[in-house]
Amino acid sequence: MDRISERILELLRDKFSLEGEVTATTAFSDLELDSLVLLELSVILEREFGARVPEDEMADAGSVAGLAALISARTAAV
Repeated sequence: MDRISERILELLRDKFSLEGEVTATTAFSDLELDSLVLLELSVILEREFGARVPEDEMADAGSVAGLAALISARTAAV
């Protein structure tokens, strides 16, 4: 697992107190993340990785792995 995925999982578990099995392939829809959580996660990830990902794109990414790939692609393009 890459550094970005690990950090997203860490944030979901620690900051947002998600319980149970959360992996890089767990669908965001299964986690029942609301728009405020996605907004806060977006702000944190932009600050840490320098890639802006709006909440709707985060939801479309579908999972931690999808979101990490999106951030990775955006930071590589810079």
